[in-house]
Amino acid sequence: MTSFSETFRSMWRSKFRIVNILLVIYLLLLVVTLGGQLWSDGWANLDFTSASGVGFGWGLVAFIWLTVQTERDYVSDTYRLFPATNATVYLAGLATTVVAFAYLAAIRLGILGLGLIFEHRNSGLGQMIHETARHMGADEWHWAILVGLLLIVLTITGWVSITLIHFLVNVASAFLPNGRNRVVKVIIAVVVIGLLTLLNKWLGALQTQFMAHQALQTSLIYLLVIAVIWAAVEIWVNIYLLRRWVEARY
Repeated sequence: MTSFSETFRSMWRSKFRIVNILLVIYLLLLVVTLGGQLWSDGWANLDFTSASGVGFGWGLVAFIWLTVQTERDYVSDTYRLFPATNATVYLAGLATTVVAFAYLAAIRLGILGLGLIFEHRNSGLGQMIHETARHMGADEWHWAILVGLLLIVLTITGWVSITLIHFLVNVASAFLPNGRNRVVKVIIAVVVIGLLTLLNKWLGALQTQFMAHQALQTSLIYLLVIAVIWAAVEIWVNIYLLRRWVEARY
């Protein structure tokens, strides 16, 4: 049987290529932005920190692109015919997606960090980050760490939930005629949009609580535990569906 590490390396190549394409485009945008600043404001007013924030929506683009690639991998005969268990294929696909997204985030944060190190005094973004960090106490840092962990778990849960929806659509397609398949897909799309809207409102409320220092760390810990359990249950269901119902596409 093919090991998890071998399956991971095989599924990693396409994800690595996607992230590198996004990074190359991001670096090109960064160079163009810095060139524009240098041309208009001169070297003395060059703001690397603000320029490094170009391509703010790259995280969403990466999330969507990696999601599409992952879902294709799960139904691809290239990976489904691997001499590996369905659990290995599924977990390797999820792990490569998470690592690829983390790789992109690390590079972006590294570039932003360089901007903060070499920032000029007139950098508005740098001053804002510096002042925010300077006024944060131990409780605020603990709160911020918990929020960061919760966002990471919610991101992973997002991928897991999308896969669950994808697999359920495949299962429904096997039993329903084409006309009803379209109805099912429309209903699922409406449900997904509704859930994303609720999640966006909840994250907005969470940010408001953070700025007002009204949230309790205990509540965040409970939310984090619930999110981890929810993701674990969905992962188990996905592996079961992949093993029993989801067929490869040739």
